[in-house]
Amino acid sequence: MNDLQTLTDSQLIGILIGNNTLSEEILSAFSNDLSDMAKNLIATNIKGLGNTKLRLLASAFELGKRKAKQDEINRLNAHIIDNSRAIFAQFNADLSDLDHEELWCLYLSKNGKILKRVRISSGGVDFCGADIRQIVKPAVDLNASNVAICHNHPHSTTRPSQPDKDLTQKAKHALALFDIRLLDHIIISDGRYYSFSDNGDL
Repeated sequence: MNDLQTLTDSQLIGILIGNNTLSEEILSAFSNDLSDMAKNLIATNIKGLGNTKLRLLASAFELGKRKAKQDEINRLNAHIIDNSRAIFAQFNADLSDLDHEELWCLYLSKNGKILKRVRISSGGVDFCGADIRQIVKPAVDLNASNVAICHNHPHSTTRPSQPDKDLTQKAKHALALFDIRLLDHIIISDGRYYSFSDNGDL
């Protein structure tokens, strides 16, 4: 199986769908950008790419995404989570390619070990609200010392909106009532992120 590493993207796709010519057409349709292909494959309309082949490709991308996610989690769980980059790495694989907003919380022990990852809410393209109690309750139940909030902006800027700022301050003050620190709130978009902590907004 090691010989697969020597194959081109087109050849690998050709193996999946059983058609090397079509694989080149598919790659060309996405300007040879596998990231763009993964995000927009389902919406594509390429002659000869039927539902069965489309599902094969989508399944391959999903497996790759899950492996990348697990690799990141395994690597980071062995280290202390105490900065924006580590938080970003925990959620990038989950959130960067979504077409809707999701808000997650990372609950951490005093020394920065992960206690639990929780999806707090899932919303529309432009807004994903959250009840502050949904953020605070797991922190209290888990006896967490630190909490990191993370959500995404689909196909948009990482710049925080006013609702993002309001949520951050409300969560910070609510957690502080239980002597729990809001470590950071990061916003992910297309593989980039904004950190409230790094930018002095906490």
